[in-house]
Amino acid sequence: MIKRILIFVLAIIMLSLASCKVVEVIDHGTTLPEEETTPEGTTEPQKEYSPWGFWYSAEGLSVIELTEGATTATIYSTTPGYYEYENSTTADCTYDGNATFTLSFLEGDVEETLNFVFDKFANTLTVKDGEYTTKFLPAQKAPAKHPKYPFPNYADMDFASILTVGDINYSSLAATVLEGARYEIATAFYGDMRSFPKLENATRPAVSGDVVNINYCGKLDGVAFSGGTATGVVLFISDYENGYIPGFTDGIIGHTVGETFDVPVTFPEEYHAPDLAGKAVIFTMTLNSICDLSLTDAQVVEYTQNNHTTYDEWLVAAKADVAKTLLRDTIVAASAVIKLPEESYLYFYQQIIDYYHVMAYYYGVDYEMLALYYGLSEEAFMQQALNEATYNLALYSLANENTLAWTEDDYTAKYEEYVANYLETYKEATREEACKYADEFVSKIKLELTEEKVLAWAMMQIFPE
Repeated sequence: MIKRILIFVLAIIMLSLASCKVVEVIDHGTTLPEEETTPEGTTEPQKEYSPWGFWYSAEGLSVIELTEGATTATIYSTTPGYYEYENSTTADCTYDGNATFTLSFLEGDVEETLNFVFDKFANTLTVKDGEYTTKFLPAQKAPAKHPKYPFPNYADMDFASILTVGDINYSSLAATVLEGARYEIATAFYGDMRSFPKLENATRPAVSGDVVNINYCGKLDGVAFSGGTATGVVLFISDYENGYIPGFTDGIIGHTVGETFDVPVTFPEEYHAPDLAGKAVIFTMTLNSICDLSLTDAQVVEYTQNNHTTYDEWLVAAKADVAKTLLRDTIVAASAVIKLPEESYLYFYQQIIDYYHVMAYYYGVDYEMLALYYGLSEEAFMQQALNEATYNLALYSLANENTLAWTEDDYTAKYEEYVANYLETYKEATREEACKYADEFVSKIKLELTEEKVLAWAMMQIFPE
């Protein structure tokens, strides 16, 4: 049972999640007994420990509370990465007065009975559940209740008093959406843009949307600077995905294969290298090749990880995906927030924190170490949550402004998707259980439907044809 609880908790948390300063040091509340020392040449009787109190198993993600004289015990199912619990179970408890506790409780509709063996000299509590043996160590305290927030009910929020959405030039996104779609299709097919084939006999100049291979040498006041020289670099000329200094990739546009040319750029003031921050430099480049991002219909059919039969069909689907990504950032940037209520973002904030705690648990490292390694911060998590809330509220604002509404049939179809997914995951579950699960996501279903309506409308503004 203990191992099954662990697997279930991990699965639920990882599925619910849909890329530093440490939030707080986690006190797991466990203390191993101090090693006994005795004067040399003397013999002390071996210390005996009491079974009463709290017992914690990091492996089993459980805390057991045993009280002397009580006929019940409490089992807390703790959250991965935290000394906190999601739920607790009351179990009938009997103790033989020597070594064995028998705990009986309901797991669903099935009564579960487990025998826990207490070693009064080692001060451990162990249980064998099938092939698994789980050891519990004494804990100093009960776990705290894990924070849990409901999915925000945006439909009932007064979004007009929370934010306003400014004008968005949808048509200006058309070129970037198309470039991103072509890039994503080629990346899916070839795996990496370094594997893209060369455009044969390329005589045309490079344009925005091209993936190119270049050599470059950066010079400050005519002298090459450290780290500024490279050969055979493959990069994407597009606003869709561009991690280079502003103007670096744009400077390639208009040049042909084999040509060597200079591209002047200025490093940002906040650039990490102080000797280059804010400095104007020249990159001397050679354009080695332009990549061919096009695919034939035969290649599309060859790619078995989708159901598209033509390139144009795949392109339509890819444009929708890329547009959704770009529109999210565009809508957030265009939104002027007056004040976000806590109930609009705390759910996402906790989800982000939980994700990284589960990751730390999965990899067997402390959360603090993971946060330090990845440069995670509470401020960054909060900003992600605020951006998510801003986007979601803006969707409702745009839907209201443009009279975009979903129907009851739309809602029923989406609800049934949740029910079907639950039944597919849990083969022995009943429809009543699946509906109970879906009922927990009513607010999320409404948001998804609103987003679908707004994005479909936005796509018509981007590509009016």
